[in-house]
Amino acid sequence: MQAALKLNQETEVRARLQPRIHPVIQEFLSQPHLLHSLCDGFGSPLNVMFPENIDDNIQSFEAAYKKNHMRGRIYFTSKPCKSRSLVRRASVSSIGIDVSSPESLKHVMSCGFNPSRIEATGPKNPDYILSCLQLDVLLNADSMHELLLIQALHQKLGLSRKARVMVRISGFESERMRFTPQDGTFGIHTRDVPAVIDWLVQHKDAIDFHGFAFYLSGAGVEQRTVAIENQLQLTFLATKKGLKPRGVDIGGGFSVQYAADIAAWNDYLETLKASVAGTIESQTWNNSGLGYRNINGVVAGAPQVVNHVPPQTKGDELDLWLNQRSASFGNARIADLIRDSLLELYIEPGRGMLDQCGITVGRVAFTKESTWGELLIGLEMNRSNNHAQNLKQLCEPVIIPRDPARNTPNDRGVYYVGNLCVSYDILQYNKTYPDILPERGDLVMFNNTAAYMMDFVESETLMQPLAQKVAVWPDQRGGFRWAQDDKYLPVEV
Repeated sequence: MQAALKLNQETEVRARLQPRIHPVIQEFLSQPHLLHSLCDGFGSPLNVMFPENIDDNIQSFEAAYKKNHMRGRIYFTSKPCKSRSLVRRASVSSIGIDVSSPESLKHVMSCGFNPSRIEATGPKNPDYILSCLQLDVLLNADSMHELLLIQALHQKLGLSRKARVMVRISGFESERMRFTPQDGTFGIHTRDVPAVIDWLVQHKDAIDFHGFAFYLSGAGVEQRTVAIENQLQLTFLATKKGLKPRGVDIGGGFSVQYAADIAAWNDYLETLKASVAGTIESQTWNNSGLGYRNINGVVAGAPQVVNHVPPQTKGDELDLWLNQRSASFGNARIADLIRDSLLELYIEPGRGMLDQCGITVGRVAFTKESTWGELLIGLEMNRSNNHAQNLKQLCEPVIIPRDPARNTPNDRGVYYVGNLCVSYDILQYNKTYPDILPERGDLVMFNNTAAYMMDFVESETLMQPLAQKVAVWPDQRGGFRWAQDDKYLPVEV
């Protein structure tokens, strides 16, 4: 939905948005010598992982399960980040893990996950499916083609045990609401699922059908409720035809909080609108507006960025979903429908599981002015080291000066740019206002980048090196210990 409004002339000129920072990360930043030493040793950019922070996120989701008396399994979606320390830390909990490729399957097993705790999603070639069948990994099939391939390879292997399979569905429909008209690539359309059920019945000697799954990114709670209703209706149809589904998988897409304060977030959006209206100086690179636009003096559009302070996040958001009432099932709660049908609940949190688990740090290489006179801070990193097209964090980075005694006040807005020899290597498309002006040798910290930001699209473009990772955790003396990410141990000996 687009919003349009007129703005007064007294809107605050500076748009400032402080990040929400985990207390452990805040304490780490208060010891700048260690961070500078790590960057001196491992280079810039550097991804600093906080593997023990994942415990808070696991507990958040587990609390929602406990509150609603749900059985099932939480599958940590590993694809948003390549950190080994985070997977190793998760492996000593009771949760499962979701992999999306043959290499990620090998990765999580080497980090301590038993095949019985692994779910395989993502597009699957014969090599991927073969490994999953041999290891008895739960396969989440995305198409009829995959189901046929699973059945054929199972037969060729001559396995005595059945292939454990879930089927991902899409194309949800309801008389009381419309879904977004956007097309999607995930799953089998609900109109085709009855035929899939018949196929599963015909091959139940080889396929152990665990249930239906879906994944909705950015959907509202009403759409998710409809999706779960459709999913349950098909589950009951499968049961009626002789199958024995164990549960329902409602995927991920859980929100996290990036900004420290909701009032500041709302004020920030108003300032962006004033910028687009022209009542204050531009707050976005090349006056892009980040989704807002000026139409004859009226600001229209909506922010093309993630909500930085959503009303519910992680386990609280799961609790919200489970407490929705279903119009298709006598206004019963979703949680009661699943539990009373003796079904388990499976979820696949990725971003929610990685909240506050990592930061990305870049060293200042230079300062200069742009063609239009904007102040640019050039970092020894590039946009691929901190980039996700659908997120666009707007929170201010934290400056860690090389000289901690330097405290020269700053009154200018800045843009951070990268080290690629291309004109579009902009690290943040919004202007920020650091308290002190960054200088060469200072460090700039982008917070909460573990999920989809630090390495999801990272590349060695123009032969720039990939960022290294180090794991950091508090010690008992008030300081911090660290290890290379792949050498982190989740328990002490």
